[in-house]
Amino acid sequence: MLLTARADARAIVAFTQNGQREVLAFPSGVELRRLMIAGDATLEVYSPHEGPLTGALDIFTSPVIEAHEGSNDAVTLAPGAAALFAFETKREPRLAWLRAEPTARRCGCCAPTASRSATGVEHRSAPVGRYLVEARIPADAPLSVVRLAVLGLSPPPMGPPDEVVAEFLDKAGLKKAKTR
Repeated sequence: MLLTARADARAIVAFTQNGQREVLAFPSGVELRRLMIAGDATLEVYSPHEGPLTGALDIFTSPVIEAHEGSNDAVTLAPGAAALFAFETKREPRLAWLRAEPTARRCGCCAPTASRSATGVEHRSAPVGRYLVEARIPADAPLSVVRLAVLGLSPPPMGPPDEVVAEFLDKAGLKKAKTR
């Protein structure tokens, strides 16, 4: 799941999962997005000044969208929202790119270790593995539609299509055996 936490107030936020703790300061308001994998996760919010926290904190999760070969379904994102796509490559080469209308100003592709490999609209080839592509729409942008396209996830078919085989067998006076 993609965890999103947002607030207009300043805060210090700690996110802990799988024994790893990350502490971040947000001097202009909280804007946190993190991939949550199976298992326990803790989100702690601290006041950066003496006294209690003020304001409201919006916390929500959204599913990771499993991408498939070709052009994936379009996702509509509100200003300040994000979508997280995932795909796994089994061979090289491959290409993945993200298109947003009007445009996504921030997007990136990263490996499961969550180390960002690039920022910007992606068009790349990378080693075999599982990848995450994040599309983030700026808060001051209009409603946007994003679509991920991935080519080369699965190898092309090795033989001719079934209908071509059936046609040749028919021309030879043979019938293709139907199997279930």
